[in-house]
Amino acid sequence: PRRTPAETPAGVVLADLRAARARRDQAELDMFNQSLAWAALHEVDDVDRACVFDDSPIPVAGVGAPLIGEEAVSEYAAALGVATDTGKRMLGQVVEIGHRLPKLHARVTAGKVLVWQARRIAEHTIALNPDAASWVDAQVAGFANKIRLSQLDRTITAAIDRFMPAEAEAEAMRQVDTRKVVIRHQQVSAWGMSDFHGTLDLADALDLDAALTARANELKALGSTDTRDVRRSLALGELARRQLALGFGVEDHQTSKHSSAAPRPVPPVRGVDLSVHISELALAGCTCGAAALARTEHGSPLVTTRQVQNWCAQPGTLVRVRPVIDLDQHASGTRYETPALLREHLALRDDGCVFPWCTKKASVCDCDHITPHDAGGPTCDCNLALLCRTHHRLKTHTRWRYDHHGHGVHVWRSPHGLLYRRDPSGTQAINPNPAARPPTTQDTS
Repeated sequence: PRRTPAETPAGVVLADLRAARARRDQAELDMFNQSLAWAALHEVDDVDRACVFDDSPIPVAGVGAPLIGEEAVSEYAAALGVATDTGKRMLGQVVEIGHRLPKLHARVTAGKVLVWQARRIAEHTIALNPDAASWVDAQVAGFANKIRLSQLDRTITAAIDRFMPAEAEAEAMRQVDTRKVVIRHQQVSAWGMSDFHGTLDLADALDLDAALTARANELKALGSTDTRDVRRSLALGELARRQLALGFGVEDHQTSKHSSAAPRPVPPVRGVDLSVHISELALAGCTCGAAALARTEHGSPLVTTRQVQNWCAQPGTLVRVRPVIDLDQHASGTRYETPALLREHLALRDDGCVFPWCTKKASVCDCDHITPHDAGGPTCDCNLALLCRTHHRLKTHTRWRYDHHGHGVHVWRSPHGLLYRRDPSGTQAINPNPAARPPTTQDTS
């Protein structure tokens, strides 16, 4: 017998694909409902009592939605395998839908609107006051499953104009001038490249464009074989260094301080701070594999040693050699304050906050005594770790606890007994389902 299209291998694959998507949509709805239940279990009504027990209530959704205990937000995020800020945003969207967008919530529960579609709307309504949020809910709930972002933006803007006139006027004032220049030097590619973008006054933009084009043409005339885009980027760097040399030079050491001669400009010095981890193979002259990689202190995960050589070979570059820090060597201090060399040791070992899935870099972290200093904990690398301010506060004032197991390995225990291993490679949940674990004294206290 001849098979129908649905019975062919391709038809079976499509049927399985649709079934998998249906299961995914149902799983997202289940997660939505469980998230709402988690929030309900940790709503904070008595703010004064919550503060006494160090579980600070924090707003996660718009005005009128319940506050949620900070400890509960961090544990929710960890259970989902995301950073605390991401978990807070996700939980906030759920609370926003459940408490401030009832019409949308009803359609999500009925399966008429997918969870991700509702989250997209909630993300935009959190900043609205209750009247504006309720109006948006009434306007978009009926077709939330097919609304475009442009339509949603217009609806949000209309709600602000109608129900939040003061905020609308303030936003209009902010939009008068949006000029800015952003250089993402904290996000460096493996080839040592950083993204750069900005919004300029039209006249300034035209002048900058003309200057870059003129210098790019000069470089080509001088024999450069680089592409036009590369030559323009080189021209921008030259422009910056030339500007640094104008009016900011210091007097030459051979010029008397009593001389009337004008100070001579000093060529700008290029500086790139590098933390280079060198293997035995690299010391032996090998330039392949891990031996060909280095890491900078500007947040790049890896750069090539060839790029490091190119940076150091540029005219005017100052190369400074600092002492090697051996991460296998014990480092300590004699007081509560962490010495600079010990802090640098921790920064190289941990790279950033060691809380599960946190991505905050070392430059914004505190040095935390795992065993408190006033309880006998020493100031040394085996009792210190880097924590961002949020997770430092959680460890100090809530039931989150962790231990250091050497070589940058930290094992965290959440208030409900979930265990997480954080090491230089990332975070791993150790016991993702501790339901059978008997409660401890800490859990019942």
